[in-house]
This record gives sequence, C-alpha cells and structure tokens, in this order.
Amino acid sequence: MREKDKKCPECNATVKETFNFCPKCGSKIETVCHRCWVKKQDSYSCGETNCPGYDLFKTEKIKVSKDLEHIHTQSQ
Repeated sequence: MREKDKKCPECNATVKETFNFCPKCGSKIETVCHRCWVKKQDSYSCGETNCPGYDLFKTEKIKVSKDLEHIHTQSQ
C-alpha cells in the first residue's frame, strides 16, 4: 500500500486516495466526493451510498418533480 492509498471500510481493498468509491465493491469511501465525475463538480455529495453514475440525473429530476408537486399541493 502506497502512502496516499487508503482502505475501503466495507471490503478492506486498497483504494487510491482520490477515489470516491471502491472499485472492488462499489461502496462510498468519502462522505463528499472529491470530484464527482458525473456532475463535474468538486466537493459534491449526492447522498447515495453507492455511485449512481448517470442515474444521478434521473434521481435528481424525480426529486425536483416531487418537490414541485408537494409545493403545488400545499398552495391549493
């Protein structure tokens, strides 16, 4: 294990310091991703325990739709 590597808390695999998720088991290594490869955003937290990949956009769209529906229902 190199100095900048770390261990996955789930499967104990050696993971590079810059990885947000374990390449072996898919578990999230950090609470906040250093750099989200999907959103192209630094210090981003999707709130997921495993990387949702491009499904992140679908998840966010559903959440926004539900929030808007809730706001619309409350205003009636």
